[in-house]
Amino acid sequence: MLRAGKGATLPHRLESIASKLGRAIALCAGGSMLMSTLAVVALLYRYGQVEAIECARANAGYIASELAERLNRGAQITRELESLTKAASQTRRPSREQVTGRLKEILQREPLVQGVWLIAEPNGFDGRDVDYRGAFAASARGEFYPYWYRRSDGRLVQDTTGRRDNVAADRASAFYRTPVEQNRIVVTEPFAWRMGEGAGEWKSMSSIAAPVRLGDRLIGVVGADLYLGLTLTDGASSIAYYAVSGFESVGGRRLAELLHTHVAPLLPTLEAHPRGMRLPVLRETRMPAVLCAFGPAETVSELSPRLASAMAWAVGAWVATPTA
Repeated sequence: MLRAGKGATLPHRLESIASKLGRAIALCAGGSMLMSTLAVVALLYRYGQVEAIECARANAGYIASELAERLNRGAQITRELESLTKAASQTRRPSREQVTGRLKEILQREPLVQGVWLIAEPNGFDGRDVDYRGAFAASARGEFYPYWYRRSDGRLVQDTTGRRDNVAADRASAFYRTPVEQNRIVVTEPFAWRMGEGAGEWKSMSSIAAPVRLGDRLIGVVGADLYLGLTLTDGASSIAYYAVSGFESVGGRRLAELLHTHVAPLLPTLEAHPRGMRLPVLRETRMPAVLCAFGPAETVSELSPRLASAMAWAVGAWVATPTA
C-alpha cells in the first residue's frame, strides 16, 4: 500500500503509483532486477526475505552479499526496536523521551536506513496519552508515534511534533495491520510517504516492520524504512549516479546510462543525459546505485508497466556488463 503520511492524502491514481510500479518491476524483472535498494524491495515483495536473498545469490553472486547484508541488517534493526520498546514499556514509569532518543541514536548509527519508527496503540505504551496531547513525538491526541527520518541533506528529523491527527488511519493500514495479524516481522510492498506531517518532501521506500507485544497485549508496531531510489517529480525527469570532482561510480554511471537509454523513449521530460551528483543516498550506498526522479505523476501512473519493463531490460543489461 502507498502511504500518504502525516495527515496527507493523495488522489486515488497517485496512491497506486509506487505499489503498482514496484509490483510491475518485480514481475517483469524477477531475479535479474538488482538496482540498489529498489531491486531489494522488488525481490522482497515478490519472493519474501529468504527467497530474495537466495534469488540474488543465484542471479548476481558478486553483489548478493551486499543485498543479503542490507536485508538482514534491516531485520536486525527492527528486532532491536522491538526489544527496546518492550523493555521500556515494562518499567515502572516508561519514558517516552528515552525511547525517542534511542530511536534517533539507532538511525544515526545506520546510514543505509531511511527512518525508524514506533506507532503505539492508544495508551499502549504507558497509559498516559492524555498527558502528551500535542507533544513532541506524539499525535494531537497524545498517541506515542516517534518517527525519525533522514533528510536528503543527511540531517535527522523527528516527523511527529504534535500535529498528526490521522494515527487511527495509519493503524488501519496494511503496513501496521499485516505484522499484527501475522504476528511476525514483515517487509512491506513499496510505498510513497510524505514527510513533515504531510507538508514536506515525498520519499519512496519500504518498511521492515514487527509487532511489539507483552503477553497478549499489543503495544504497537515498530519499523525500519529502507530507501528506494525512485521518486516522483513535477519537474523534469532525471537519472543520477554518484560523482564528485576526481571520482565517479563507474558501475553507477553505466547503470544510469542504460536506464536512460531504455526509459527516454517513454518520458519526454527526461533530461538529455544522466547526471553525476553528490547526494548522501548515492554516496552512502556501497554498491552501484542510481536515483530516478520520474514525472509527471499521471504519466508515470499510465506508463508504469512499460517503465517497469524498460527498467528491467536496462538492469538485465547492466548485470551482464556492469562496466562499459
